[in-house]
Amino acid sequence: MAREPQAPATIVQRFVAAINQQDLEGALSCVSASIVTAVYGGSTETVGMRALGDQLAESFAVRPKLRVAVQGRFLASDRVIQNENFGAGLTGEEKRVTIYQVAGELITRIEYLR
Repeated sequence: MAREPQAPATIVQRFVAAINQQDLEGALSCVSASIVTAVYGGSTETVGMRALGDQLAESFAVRPKLRVAVQGRFLASDRVIQNENFGAGLTGEEKRVTIYQVAGELITRIEYLR
């Protein structure tokens, strides 16, 4: 019997949970090898799983209390749009909207509105 594919919201929730546990491997298991992170309507921040992994590892080292609190979620086809409080530990909290694009049970793009 074929397994039911995971919904995009489930994949994004796994990613956020891994970030909150500072589980680098867990977070990277949720993203595609060619993941892109970018500022919405602006510059690209990272391209590729390795670049995202380097960025997350640095963030975890500098901000041991880094947490993402989801305040609301909207689903639109292959996109999960979340209102998030991004607690950076040492630098306080940032409110942002994050758009996660999911394909084939992996996050392929993350865009931030800050």
